[in-house]
Amino acid sequence: MNGEDLFRGLNYVNAKYIDEAETVTQLQSEKKILSLRRPVLIAAIIAMLLMLVGCGAAIYMILAEEPWASIPRIEGTDVSRDDVQISVTVVTPTYLSYRCDIEGFGSEEKSVILYNDAPCIIEKKTGDGWQELPKQITDTEWTADKVLTDGHFDGRLQWNAHYGYLDVGVYRVTVPIVEGHDDFVLEFEITEEMHSDGLEMASDLANREFWHIRETSSVEYGSLENVPDEAKEQYLRENESADDSSEYWKCGEDYLYLMYDGDQIIMGMMYKDGIKYKLVREWESNDAPIVGWMPWPDMDLNRVTEWRYVFETTQGQKDISRRSDGTIETVVLRNTEKDANGFDLDVTYTHTLQVMPTSRDDIRKMIDSQNTNAWQAFSWEEDQKTNIALEVSFANTVSHPISTTAEALALAENERTVEYTQVKIYRDEAAGIWKIEYQIFYGYQGYQYVYLNDDGITVMVSGAGSKVEEWQADYPGPK
Repeated sequence: MNGEDLFRGLNYVNAKYIDEAETVTQLQSEKKILSLRRPVLIAAIIAMLLMLVGCGAAIYMILAEEPWASIPRIEGTDVSRDDVQISVTVVTPTYLSYRCDIEGFGSEEKSVILYNDAPCIIEKKTGDGWQELPKQITDTEWTADKVLTDGHFDGRLQWNAHYGYLDVGVYRVTVPIVEGHDDFVLEFEITEEMHSDGLEMASDLANREFWHIRETSSVEYGSLENVPDEAKEQYLRENESADDSSEYWKCGEDYLYLMYDGDQIIMGMMYKDGIKYKLVREWESNDAPIVGWMPWPDMDLNRVTEWRYVFETTQGQKDISRRSDGTIETVVLRNTEKDANGFDLDVTYTHTLQVMPTSRDDIRKMIDSQNTNAWQAFSWEEDQKTNIALEVSFANTVSHPISTTAEALALAENERTVEYTQVKIYRDEAAGIWKIEYQIFYGYQGYQYVYLNDDGITVMVSGAGSKVEEWQADYPGPK
């Protein structure tokens, strides 16, 4: 099983189950029309992920950044530019897929570093030459990943969150591949046939300065007479359960996304002032009190506009209603198929989008009301007993008083020596100590902790190994 198999499997899993299972990859769904609540399938995918813990290729497949991409950048002198051949295999208005072949790798698998901070640029061919496209979101916090390969691998560059939907025309993307050598230029064409009415409508709505969209998803099963008794109870519960719903807000370049189970918020993501955030609870449970928003550098920005798939999909029946001024009011997508568990059972999935008549000012107030100055309590006394201090020199030795989590995080960055996928911020008010927790590969490969006092002076840097028992020997903690 390879990374592409993993990607295809995850397309069928609701994002909330991925998040609850603390899996390492969150990917934009191409087939979200499928069930949002298939417990058997969900369990199978989670089991697949756990099985892959022992597989070298899967360990290094961290493809959660947006634009969702795995354009390689090869280090060192072992591979020359002439050894690398890269070609476009699939083109759509929102992404391209490519094939990369590296001569001389042989049959033995070796690792290639994927530097996703590569400055990918998309240009359009005009009568006056190539013109660079303006970015809708200027975010370049990509991470360096590693993947095992025998010299052949397929990848994808997805740009719709940054550049939107490309119009008909000829384009090229420029990326560095081999360190120290000329960039590669991939030229491709977007044709009229690649566009659809749904894609154009989604593009028009996505490009507006502000919007508030509410999505509701439900599943309805047909006759259960062919379903075994031991499985029938689960299907009955699904029929009676509350609909899943999500709300999306945009104002300028800021985005807010909340996911609900009934009336309860179970997940939140936000992109505000150029920073990615995740809604954090006091402990890992959907029932735990919400603390507020903390930075989440590994967030896939495509997820804050996931409503687009309802427009874009060509599957199912799509009904669109409009207001008197011609603007879209609701989009209802229905699709009926046979249940994936193998029973002779029809399942109807319904997704409803409502474009809410919320004013720009109210959307702005909603986004601005989110508490990004959130932290969790911890005991500085206990941490000094349990966490081993690393023998390092501190960078923060001059007073810079801290009053917000953003200030604490900015100072902690001066001390951090690890790459991380998630960060949490803690405070011991009585002791006047801040703790910044950097999770390495979502904690699977360990943690690093930076402790600062209220004057912004570092008092300790500590490390801890993986909380996953099978990985503790390989990842004992930062040095």
